[in-house]
Amino acid sequence: MQEIIESIRPVVETAQHVSIDDAALVRFAGSIREEELEDLELSRETLVASDDENDHIAFSFVLGALNFCFWGSRRERKAKGDGSQPHKWTIDVDGKRHDGSYALTHALLRGIREGYSLLDPRYLAELSRDDFAHIVRGAPEIPLFAERVALLRVLGQVTCERFGASFRMIFDEGGWDAVSIVRILVREFPEVFNDEVMYKGNTVKLYKRVQLVPSFVGNDLARLGVVTTMVTGLEQLTGPADYKVPHVLHALGIMRYDRELEQKIQEEVELPAGSEEEVEIRALMIEAVERIAKHTGIMPFKVQQVLWLRGQKPEFDKVPYHHTRTIWY
Repeated sequence: MQEIIESIRPVVETAQHVSIDDAALVRFAGSIREEELEDLELSRETLVASDDENDHIAFSFVLGALNFCFWGSRRERKAKGDGSQPHKWTIDVDGKRHDGSYALTHALLRGIREGYSLLDPRYLAELSRDDFAHIVRGAPEIPLFAERVALLRVLGQVTCERFGASFRMIFDEGGWDAVSIVRILVREFPEVFNDEVMYKGNTVKLYKRVQLVPSFVGNDLARLGVVTTMVTGLEQLTGPADYKVPHVLHALGIMRYDRELEQKIQEEVELPAGSEEEVEIRALMIEAVERIAKHTGIMPFKVQQVLWLRGQKPEFDKVPYHHTRTIWY
């Protein structure tokens, strides 16, 4: 999205803590395999059991609203005597243990199977803390619990008041164009989706979670055959700025940190949300993905997907990633 690219320009041009190694970037670009572009973040086992595409669209909104911060704080881990590694929220479903965003997906699907009306905006608008606690039961308590309940309530309330209690109507109003859908969500649901920060007097638009909604529907759900209406404009989406993709880019030597930031990350010192270091990591991640996309001709959100999926491999667990307590990623 052009407004994202324009807003990160001052960060890219003046960043003091983060830089991009273009030689390493080119090496990575040459390593992308054709089969990696066919991989999806969602799979058949992470789909709602429904033949109604409206249910799948609704699920993408609920997942997109909650897809952030799954690890306990350093202070919490220290108090509980946990090891040095981030203590992620995990769940057990059908004898399998999941963590991170996969755990969230499976917890929501489990809740739907148990009869919770998570796909109905009217239910979300009145969501109780007790219901949500049962839906996301795991170990330990999911981080930022109260914030997640509040986000789902706002998501439900605005969808009821503004879009006739229909998530699909948001796509219809946006003409099934990815950029238009993102802009509607940022405008109508600012508490949920308006991921903006200030950097040296400039507004920086990062829009991580909000871009996942049309990309999941237009790419993953469409290719899995559960949504048949085409989403256009996916090529204009940027790489969603989170912690996993910068982690992989850093491990690959594409993103470089100054000595002080490197030490903070190695020691798992939390970076405050909106701090210069944190904003530079997120903004230069977007820039790096854009450069890879231009070098390869691959859409930015697909480049991001390749990086994210590579980051699920065990070798990347050996490298610490930056930590920020925030609802945005």
